[in-house]
Amino acid sequence: MHVLVKRVGDTKFVAPEVSAYENEAVLQRLIAEHPEILPGVDPELPWVAVRELPMTVGRADVVIVDVEAKLTICECKLRTNPEVRRAVIGQIVSYAGALSNMRATEFERRAGERLGQPLIDALDAQSEGEFDRQAFRAALEDNFAKGDFRLLIVVDEISDELRDAVLFLNEHSTAVFLALELGYLREADLEILIPTLYGQEMADRKARTSTRTTVKDADTVVVAATRAFEEYKRWNAYICQPATSEHGQKTRTFRPNLKRLAFYHNKQIEPVIPKIDHHYLSVPFTAEEEARLMGSAGPDDRRLAQIIGADLTPGSPRAGHEWQVFLLSAPGDRTNTLQLRQAIAHQGKAAWTQHQRYTLSAALESSPLNTDELTTAEQGREQLDS
Repeated sequence: MHVLVKRVGDTKFVAPEVSAYENEAVLQRLIAEHPEILPGVDPELPWVAVRELPMTVGRADVVIVDVEAKLTICECKLRTNPEVRRAVIGQIVSYAGALSNMRATEFERRAGERLGQPLIDALDAQSEGEFDRQAFRAALEDNFAKGDFRLLIVVDEISDELRDAVLFLNEHSTAVFLALELGYLREADLEILIPTLYGQEMADRKARTSTRTTVKDADTVVVAATRAFEEYKRWNAYICQPATSEHGQKTRTFRPNLKRLAFYHNKQIEPVIPKIDHHYLSVPFTAEEEARLMGSAGPDDRRLAQIIGADLTPGSPRAGHEWQVFLLSAPGDRTNTLQLRQAIAHQGKAAWTQHQRYTLSAALESSPLNTDELTTAEQGREQLDS
């Protein structure tokens, strides 16, 4: 496809300055630094990228692992590489075979060698201290036992032969095989990616067996809370990464119009579910900000100032950085805090969430005993509303 670009105010369309990757290493680095462009990678989940992962059949270009132990294995090829036609199919199938015969512990070891630190430590560093290591390992072992991973060929231009082969493999395999054509353009300081995905329809059919559901019109977010639940009981607040980093990149986002925030802790959703009183997207934890907020006429600002002041102790990891803050109703607030009869247990080996999930307050109010019953209640509410 021939692409022309024009900036607002210019008089005519022109060919972009650059219309190809410099080499395959550039494509690999793009995938490793921006896995959110890949199909099946949840941009809301913390992740790590392992480059040139050694396997018994060679080295996988990029492997993305998220905190819920989902794996995406990528092989990158440019159209100028003769292997882009047939050899790359053999490579990706070999990776599938090698993974099916590999233990999760061996994968962890190999990934850790490439990262320069244990894989589980790298993921923990991305998870704000709310990472359940035991649940991650259980999920990773389960995924390896089931062969549940996604294999992706990323190219700058796909051939008919490669497209047909990927569609065939995806149709006749339990694993997910996809091809992503990722065209690249650059004009001055503007970079443009043009993605075209092949094999997604069959991948979606396979994904329908997943236990992870998306709740429409959710009004409650459930956050992983290894430490945050105790902090909530102390400060009536939830503190996490800001919505946007200092460089303008999204770091931790939440759906709009949320009314409540719940805590998943020790394999259960805690029975105390506070109302969200105020949501601050980015707040510097500094003495100057504490003083500014304390002088505000708004009671929520003064609450936040007190939290910042209490946190600014010597050695505080938050000091001097920006954070996202939810001010919440107190655990004992019978008017605004939803009080369930008991916690909602999760009976699976893997964590119900390692980051955040969404649900309906109406489903929570039905007093489900476990997360399976919560899912049933969610589906029932959605049917009533449809």
